[in-house]
Amino acid sequence: MCRHCWNQMHDHGWIDTLEGGHIVCPGDWIVTGVNGERYPVKPDIFEQTYEPAEAEHADA
Repeated sequence: MCRHCWNQMHDHGWIDTLEGGHIVCPGDWIVTGVNGERYPVKPDIFEQTYEPAEAEHADA
């Protein structure tokens, strides 16, 4: 069991970040930083930090 979300570990992912490897829990967001780095963000932090972007149109 995961100590963060209490789901089974086989339901999780893994991501390599600048700080090392991190487990990605179901529901986590993967964010790409300005230099292309990627890292997981918990849903509550994501909701407090980010807002929806405008949809891009195919003709734009």
